[in-house]
Amino acid sequence: MRVLSNASGSEDAAPRRLSVVSEGLRAGLLGGLAVALFFGVADARQGRPLHTPTLLGQVIFLGVPAHQAQGSDPAMALAYTVLHLAVFVGIGSVAAYGVASFERSPPLGLLLLLLFVVFEAGLFAAAGAFAPELLRVLGTGRVAAANGVAALTMTAYFWWVYAAARRRPPAGPAD
Repeated sequence: MRVLSNASGSEDAAPRRLSVVSEGLRAGLLGGLAVALFFGVADARQGRPLHTPTLLGQVIFLGVPAHQAQGSDPAMALAYTVLHLAVFVGIGSVAAYGVASFERSPPLGLLLLLLFVVFEAGLFAAAGAFAPELLRVLGTGRVAAANGVAALTMTAYFWWVYAAARRRPPAGPAD
């Protein structure tokens, strides 16, 4: 994240908001692509390219029971992937806000980290309650591993961005 300041040391709010939004977009896309790559490799290793996004697309968009979803449909896989990336952009945006909040107030950042853990647990609880068959078909361990890959990817991105921001000298007064 760019650390912007003026001569008085106060933050320039408009550019900062833009920075948080763009970082959320980038982090979300990276996290979503990491999950897509994770399942893409797993599907290819099983000789079923595009199986997972096709399955999820058929379940979400067509209401097909998970055990009946079949084949590899590029259009269905693309439709699901667009939804998947949009959700991850939202998650990345919340994460970027959390990282920016942690920079200003570590207790708030820790609260947001706890919220993330609760969100992950809630996701699995909701999936177990409303779509247990989907978790069985995909494999709970694979879903957890993919979420871990996404979280690590997004964390690495934020770590890299913040490390770069810490190495830059603060902006000086305008001449």
